[in-house]
Amino acid sequence: MSARVFVAVRPALHAVEDLVDFLEPRAGMPWTSPEQWHLTLGFAAAMPEHRLDDLAERLTSLAASTDPFPLRLRGGGCFPDALAARVLWLGVVGGESDLPRLAEGSRTRSRSSARRRTGAGSSRT
Repeated sequence: MSARVFVAVRPALHAVEDLVDFLEPRAGMPWTSPEQWHLTLGFAAAMPEHRLDDLAERLTSLAASTDPFPLRLRGGGCFPDALAARVLWLGVVGGESDLPRLAEGSRTRSRSSARRRTGAGSSRT
């Protein structure tokens, strides 16, 4: 079996609260719950389930080696269009060096976890 895996940065609580306030007059729209809001760094459509613990360990190590950095939300929109909005997107400013490094690191670790053979002699990224 396999699982769909998203690697993401979670917005700060104050940013989520501001977005909740902004979207409140639009109640009834099919938004996801604020607990699921994220900035996607990577996606694996079919990660073998038996590799998930290894991937979590690798991503935890990546996150621990990254200092906090500021991000600001700027701009946004929805698709497919404003009258039939199903997805809300927001632009991000900041993290010009940190976000690409995290995104590439998450993709590298996802690929390594997906390919990793069990047993001695396997290398870690």
